Amino acid sequence: MIRATVGFIVFGVHKDGLKDPMGTPFIDDALIQRAQSALVAAGLNVIEHGMVVASKEEARAAFKKMKCDDAVDAVVLFSGTWVWAAHLVGAIRDYCASGKGLLLWTHPGSQGWRPVGGLVLHGGLLEVGIAHKFVYGGLTLKDKTVRSPRFLSRRDRSSVFRRAAFQIRVATNRGKHGRLAG
Repeated sequence: MIRATVGFIVFGVHKDGLKDPMGTPFIDDALIQRAQSALVAAGLNVIEHGMVVASKEEARAAFKKMKCDDAVDAVVLFSGTWVWAAHLVGAIRDYCASGKGLLLWTHPGSQGWRPVGGLVLHGGLLEVGIAHKFVYGGLTLKDKTVRSPRFLSRRDRSSVFRRAAFQIRVATNRGKHGRLAG
């Protein structure tokens, strides 16, 4: 069986161990690890970028790495905290022009304003017409989060991650190079 390979890029401006006034890091490293583990458990190969992306230069480097790697079929862009969408959109547009897929994923929760980062970037990508898939949801249905109807029906008992991973696998098996687009 062919296994799809996804690049995993975390974005957010509150990085490098920056803590909130209560002393909790803005970016939840444990959540990021669980997210990657869930994708692997769903049958995907995951290539981690290794650093949180916040600036234009970092975004260009991260997406160039994923664009030039022939093993990468799609990128899962994970919201670590909020971000200036304008800092990422140019690099994302260049990456998506290669025909590879993009999945933007936002895990709910107030820590670091993760939903703000994901929703603002999603709106920006829609505004400029960049094809992508968007998932807003937790690791499991136990999180009782808002779920996208495209990925999850009321009777579906699988996790949001498994469903997103399935979408990537199906899309990448359809074509020679694989696509995941809106």
